[in-house]
Amino acid sequence: MFVIQALLASQFSYQHAIEECVVLIYDPIKTAQGSLSLKAYRLTPKLMEVCKEKDFSPKALKKGRITFEHMFEGLILIKNLHLIYRLMWELEKSVVADNRELLSLTSSHHLGKNLQLLMDRVDKMSQDIVKYRTYMRNMSKRRQQKHW
Repeated sequence: MFVIQALLASQFSYQHAIEECVVLIYDPIKTAQGSLSLKAYRLTPKLMEVCKEKDFSPKALKKGRITFEHMFEGLILIKNLHLIYRLMWELEKSVVADNRELLSLTSSHHLGKNLQLLMDRVDKMSQDIVKYRTYMRNMSKRRQQKHW
């Protein structure tokens, strides 16, 4: 029950601030069986009116005559079976060929190149951080010398 109250409180605050806000529900069991299960829900206007008092207890819901069937309105159901089937086929093919082939950096020239560029940027950024810290340390020493 605490999970539902937390979900209601969180979704109410988001939906109150951003009218188009939705909560996404992901079903890992259906996804593991091969079909992506992702649904978007919103609080019903009736529940939004009841929740304005910030009381998400079962008593407040019962007083507002709101049942579980009338708490959320389903907006969309995302299904992309073709891409999921293709991914599963690729994974099965890689398991048969070589377990590590799919995750190997040599399997994709672009992935390896992008990773190398990313590593170069991280190195450049760490050098800039060292330069900045050295500059700040020198500035601090100069300020201390001025005040002496």
